[in-house]
Amino acid sequence: MADLTHDELANDLAIFFSQRGKMVWAEPSFWHSLSRQHGSGLSDESIPDVFAITNSPTPGRWDPLACDVKRTRPDFLQDAKKGKWKKYLPYSARVAYAVPEGLVKAHEIPEGAGLIIRVEKGFGRKKDQPGWKWIIEPPPTSYELTERDWMNLCRIGRMLYTSEIEEVKNNA
Repeated sequence: MADLTHDELANDLAIFFSQRGKMVWAEPSFWHSLSRQHGSGLSDESIPDVFAITNSPTPGRWDPLACDVKRTRPDFLQDAKKGKWKKYLPYSARVAYAVPEGLVKAHEIPEGAGLIIRVEKGFGRKKDQPGWKWIIEPPPTSYELTERDWMNLCRIGRMLYTSEIEEVKNNA
């Protein structure tokens, strides 16, 4: 299996989602008040590796997805134990770990999170090419994308446009 860097995995995942009608951002910064979750007035920043929403003008169809890309087992185990993925829940309907095939087992994924793996041999029409495969579809949760969240996506997050994604794909 090709030994891809963290950024190469994230870019490959962004291509996968973009090809399926999602708008995709790389490492957007979300500041959310912990009072949304814990009743305190503190704020906390969370930065998913890949954030994707369905390209639709209808909010009920956005289905925001935050993905935490892991390329080493110790990194996955440390973050899973800490519950880092829960920081993405205030603004994501779904949260998933994205890993190379064989890095983790499905039973190691925390309840409530999903798992998508990069396989060296794809499936469907492109069986001879690498691809991504859902192992555990994350269950939907309630979320709130505030005006501040949208402004962060517009100002700080790096939205990956189709032409940029194709360029990354062609240079890989």
